[in-house]
Amino acid sequence: MDEMMTVRVSKWSIFHVIFRYFGWRKRTWTATEAGIVARWGVISRNEKRIPWSRITDKSIHQGLFARICNYGTIRLETAGNDAGSEMTLPKIGDAERFYELICNQCDRAAGLSDT
Repeated sequence: MDEMMTVRVSKWSIFHVIFRYFGWRKRTWTATEAGIVARWGVISRNEKRIPWSRITDKSIHQGLFARICNYGTIRLETAGNDAGSEMTLPKIGDAERFYELICNQCDRAAGLSDT
């Protein structure tokens, strides 16, 4: 009986790992005119939108290997109803360029840009 229970747990563990892998693979972040749109999930779809004007703090982290391979993690903190909430964008390709685009859009939304 214990052996059958172990087999069942291991089968569910395999499904869990598979869904976690595909869930990670199906995660996208899009910069639109209105703000950042995050979409994730395989079976159930999730979406979160953050307007540029609500982003209060932004940061980028790139370790040595990430700089060599041209990717990084971007963190955004928001204001408003979700005060103090954070959106993390891990393993973004061409992270420096995407971070610069985010900074420019946030400045434009705050009226700090010349364009």
